Formats: sequence, structure tokens, C-alpha cells
Amino acid sequence: MTMPIRIDKLKYAQLLKEGGLPAEQAELHAESLSAILDECDVAVESDLVIQRSELLARMDLLKQEIFGQMDLLKQDMLNQMNLIRQEMLSKIHEVELALSIRIDALQRRMAGMETRFYLLFGIQFVVDAVILFKLYA
Repeated sequence: MTMPIRIDKLKYAQLLKEGGLPAEQAELHAESLSAILDECDVAVESDLVIQRSELLARMDLLKQEIFGQMDLLKQDMLNQMNLIRQEMLSKIHEVELALSIRIDALQRRMAGMETRFYLLFGIQFVVDAVILFKLYA
């Protein structure tokens, strides 16, 4: 609820006269000020209390909305982090699998080389044995 601003025109005019303004000017000032102030409204304390309550309620709603948006953003970030984690784990698994295949291939090659080494070593041993046998026989 608002109220107009009221002044005591006579008292105001009297103060202006006492301040040295001519009576006609003092009365004109008082009338002018009264007319202007009649057009103005002033909020009463109950209006301010209501406005404050409404403002606080709006602030609470905004706070809840902001926290809700923050929760959504947090959840979205966690979801994206989980997706990235899954992609990274998948890539790591692919690399592990590729390395495992290469290591297995290297082990087979080494096993083949070991077999050839023993075969060649055995042949060399037989050849050396035959040569020694022919030399000393």
C-alpha cells in the first residue's frame, strides 16, 4: 500500500516567510511543493516487508534453479568422463592385444630360430665328428 506525501502548506509557507521570502513567493512555493508531492507516493513499511519477502522468495527459486543446473552439469560431466574412460580402456585393451600378438609372433620366431640353431649345431657336431673320425681312423 502506498501513501501520498502530505505537507503542512501553511507551516512551510510560514518557515519560508521567517527565512526572509516575501509572503506571496512563500505561499507560491508551498502550493507548488504540495502539488508536486501530491502526485508522489511513498511505500509504507508493510509494502517494503512484502517486497522483501517476494524478493527473498525469488532469490530462493533462482538459487534452487542454479543448483539444479549445476547438478545437471555435474552429471553431464561425470557421464562424459565415464565415456572418455571407457574409450581409453578400450584403446588400452586394443594396444595390449596388438602387443600380445606381436610378442607371441616374436616368441614363435625365436622358438623357430632356436630350433634351427640346435639343428645346425647338431649338423655341425655330426660333421665335425665325421671329420674327426676320418682323420683318426
